[in-house]
Amino acid sequence: MTHFLEVGSMREELGEILESAKRLRKLLSITPDQRLRIEKDRIQQGDMTTIADEIQATLGEILEQTEEMVNFLDRFESSPVIYTGPGSTQEVMALLQRLVAIGRDSGEKL
Repeated sequence: MTHFLEVGSMREELGEILESAKRLRKLLSITPDQRLRIEKDRIQQGDMTTIADEIQATLGEILEQTEEMVNFLDRFESSPVIYTGPGSTQEVMALLQRLVAIGRDSGEKL
């Protein structure tokens, strides 16, 4: 079992937060005339969702996604680190696993 995590899942979550933030920016840039036109079209289709409702929901998504990321990071005893040296993710993780095993086998406290 490895104690090393790839950052892929965190990057994916940050990507979702970014997409939500872009959607919020787009909603906030809608002019009053556009808002009235969009909401009128929605009402005709039986959708009572307003632009303000969408803004509120999107902001809620951003807050929830960010809180999940913070809670995920807070669960670790140590702060996650990012290695920026040479080697693929798998190579670096294998090297770290070997180093941990060597350290444990030596009997020294890590």
